[in-house]
Amino acid sequence: MSTTFTKAVEVFLGRAYWLGEDEKPATVALEKMAETLDKNLSAALVTQYNQTFRYLHGLKPTDAIEEDELDAILGDS
Repeated sequence: MSTTFTKAVEVFLGRAYWLGEDEKPATVALEKMAETLDKNLSAALVTQYNQTFRYLHGLKPTDAIEEDELDAILGDS
């Protein structure tokens, strides 16, 4: 089974806990671009899709401590 752009976006947005209502215009645009790319692959649209994806992914907080890291810190005390 091959992955579609639409499925990839669905998985990404399902895991993107850091995205909220403020990012809705970009997430909707990403979904619409994915739908279009599944029907008609276009280099220009792939470029725009990648830019939008990278923008949204770049909003992920980098200072959040993962649960495994926290366990390691507390376990070493």
